[in-house]
Amino acid sequence: FYEKLYNSAVNNKADNAVAGIKRSNNKYCVDMLVFKEEVCTGDFKEKIHLCDVPDSCQVWNKIYERNFLINSGIKFIPNRIYEDIPFTAQILYYSGKLVTVPETYYFYWRGKNTLVKNNKKACEDFCLSENEAINFLNEHGVDYFENKTIIKKIKLCGITLFKTKTKNRVRENFLLNFIKWKTFL
Repeated sequence: FYEKLYNSAVNNKADNAVAGIKRSNNKYCVDMLVFKEEVCTGDFKEKIHLCDVPDSCQVWNKIYERNFLINSGIKFIPNRIYEDIPFTAQILYYSGKLVTVPETYYFYWRGKNTLVKNNKKACEDFCLSENEAINFLNEHGVDYFENKTIIKKIKLCGITLFKTKTKNRVRENFLLNFIKWKTFL
């Protein structure tokens, strides 16, 4: 995983390399972020779009050029859950080029008792971190709602029957989570 990211960053002279994300638990595996081709860019808006910020602000599916990271002064906020949301937005703004690495995935296992689920501090920290990232994006010319993914679900007895996922004027519809089709708004 890291070798692929490293080689792609070196070959493209990029400060950052990013892989896709697959999230799984005991029941399923979901593609959260997928790259079908290698894209190398220094444009902030494009980096934000490719990394799906603020919806996918994880740090663990990326590598960062060490000297840039040390010299940037950008740090995680101590004692905060979801500290990677404002960190990722800032890193993508201040760094040079980013390269996407297709067919390379970080597998994120989300257990039943994860720290970020059903936890008051996690909810408060998420709101705080997301607001900081949104303000940072807006200050640097990126409309938060342009990249925001909106998901709506219809459930019956705890089972998702129908779900819509809207982003960038494209709506994906899911019936029983296995029949999928797209509509353009």
